[in-house]
Amino acid sequence: MNEGKAIYSILAENSGVSTVVGTRIYPQIAEQGAAFPFIVYVLRDIEPSDTKSGASTLDEIRYDIIAAAETYAALASLTER
Repeated sequence: MNEGKAIYSILAENSGVSTVVGTRIYPQIAEQGAAFPFIVYVLRDIEPSDTKSGASTLDEIRYDIIAAAETYAALASLTER
């Protein structure tokens, strides 16, 4: 499964989050002029584990999830969900 699609699904299917941001959940960068509030998820790091000879059973993929809003109160409301 594509991890970006999984992150989008988790956020979009959370009723508390979707109530605040709707479908304004973007990969990598928000579109210019995007309405507030919104969420952006950004690939930060891919770290394969090469501690053994053969296929790795543990690879790490890290994302930053960034929330943006016009006011601190709106942002706090979003991050509490």
